[in-house]
Amino acid sequence: MIYRLNKRIENFYSFTGIEFGLVRILYCVLYYLIYALPFKIGLGTVPDYLYAPNSSSIAYYLIPSIPDEFLFLVLNVIGTIAFVCILFGYKTKLAGVIFSLILIFECSILYSFQKIDHTFFNDLTFLVLGFTGWGSRISVDEYLGKKIYINNVWLVNFTLLFFFAMFSAGIFKLMDSTYLNLYVHHVESLVFRYNKGTDFYQFLKGFIPFGDYFFAEILDYAAVCFELGAFIVLINLRWSLIYIGLCCIFHIVNYKMLAIAFSGLNTFYLVIILLTLIRTINTNRLEKIIRNLIIPKVFYVFIIILPSLYMYGYTPSPILIKKIGYINLHLIYLFCVFLSLYRLSLYRLQKQL
Repeated sequence: MIYRLNKRIENFYSFTGIEFGLVRILYCVLYYLIYALPFKIGLGTVPDYLYAPNSSSIAYYLIPSIPDEFLFLVLNVIGTIAFVCILFGYKTKLAGVIFSLILIFECSILYSFQKIDHTFFNDLTFLVLGFTGWGSRISVDEYLGKKIYINNVWLVNFTLLFFFAMFSAGIFKLMDSTYLNLYVHHVESLVFRYNKGTDFYQFLKGFIPFGDYFFAEILDYAAVCFELGAFIVLINLRWSLIYIGLCCIFHIVNYKMLAIAFSGLNTFYLVIILLTLIRTINTNRLEKIIRNLIIPKVFYVFIIILPSLYMYGYTPSPILIKKIGYINLHLIYLFCVFLSLYRLSLYRLQKQL
């Protein structure tokens, strides 16, 4: 049993250095375009009397007061340099640790004003993936002749982190004595609270019996089962993509019904989709083009220009999530899931032939 499980994990997470290298570059570019570099500006100017970190926050134990704005400027410049190093594949493990720790530090302060968010997964992505060895190929380190070994176990850890994030949310609901209570309907109460009287609510009410107690309880159980069902991402790549597709649908419906935007797990979707497409599509031409750009000369130019622009308060990046919209972004992810599943089916068929 244990042997079969180990072999399944090895087959699931057997990506090569070239595949990881392409994922690193494409992921960094897309991350930059969608989110820019999510450093925090202006936190140092917030009055201390507003600072009230939650006891579950790192800031509660390690940061007694809001640091000076100059510290945030220094951290943002260091973080920008670290991001450029990850993009070009120079000391990616160290750069990933630095970049993630800066995001965690700044977010712990940002969410210390009685407003929290769930971005920890995005913040940890660069740290975890840095240990996969994704800087071994198509990188400045490869150009300089440095040997970096691939460690797919850290991709396992990355997936386990996603599984924990979803599964723990379901466990907390399962442990809540009121959530699955037949006389308390959480989803229905949220829908009424946020959407009663809106056009979208009236549209849904035409074919969804929100007022029916049995149906309302089904919604509560469905939410718990969906989050507990995260274990299917541990089966294989196909089931991971299917679950990501369900997550995208869930986020779209959740946003429309409850006006709650939740993009804290989007980095997992992006990484798995990119790994699938890169594995199943001939990327030789793309690899040749990128290799001509990932060279020390270009790296030195970026590592000087980009941090300098951030020092002067200019962020040369369109934040696409604001331009294309939250729902449209998840529709794009959903389309990429279908494309990935299609390409994966063709890839497996070709291997069988």
